Amino acid sequence: MDLRIPRKFQAGFKALYELSEEKKEQLIVVLKETRRGSSTQDLTVKISLTLGLGLEPAQSLINALTSFYLVVDNLDEKGKAEFIEALPDALVESGVVSDGADTSSIIQVVNSALELKESLGTIAKAKELATECERLFVKSRILSDFRPIFSDNLDEPIGAGIIVHQLRITFHKDESEHPEFFISLDGDDLRQLKETIIRGEKKEAKLKKELDAKGISLISMDGLHSTI
Repeated sequence: MDLRIPRKFQAGFKALYELSEEKKEQLIVVLKETRRGSSTQDLTVKISLTLGLGLEPAQSLINALTSFYLVVDNLDEKGKAEFIEALPDALVESGVVSDGADTSSIIQVVNSALELKESLGTIAKAKELATECERLFVKSRILSDFRPIFSDNLDEPIGAGIIVHQLRITFHKDESEHPEFFISLDGDDLRQLKETIIRGEKKEAKLKKELDAKGISLISMDGLHSTI
């Protein structure tokens, strides 16, 4: 199998490699104890606190494991075995570890993680569903300014003008690009946008209440797009 580790997951595998043997074991325990319905944010914080990692490397580690879980989950037993066999060379070729480095503990962690269908597997599939779209929202900002209307005689004071708002939306495109686009808004547009958002929040609250009443686990994806 020709296995390559994408650049965006290399930091996660590097963080995993640099963990001590004891912390690698603790990582598996944390993953096993993660209950179905836990959010990626909850898991990130728990791993960060348990292993003494920063939030960023902890998030990178989760991203790497969940993404590779999805790859392996679609393989048959032969494919899974070939994947695990090819992983050490892929780690070296990507620069995660040096040539000759002992990768047996990483392989052990990955093997264990791939068996955690109820915890890691559920989070991985939730992430896949949440990101299966053309554009992923990253952040937004509204820039407001006053645009004066000048009279023919520029020596006269400004007597009129308009307030214009620019809504800037940044979205995720691929590993390195975060394009953005602008939309011009006036006061009425802002109020309509606010009403739309409030209605969306009410819909979410209603769905959460009904799902909870039926005992269906809801996995929070809040903040996911900004971590991709």
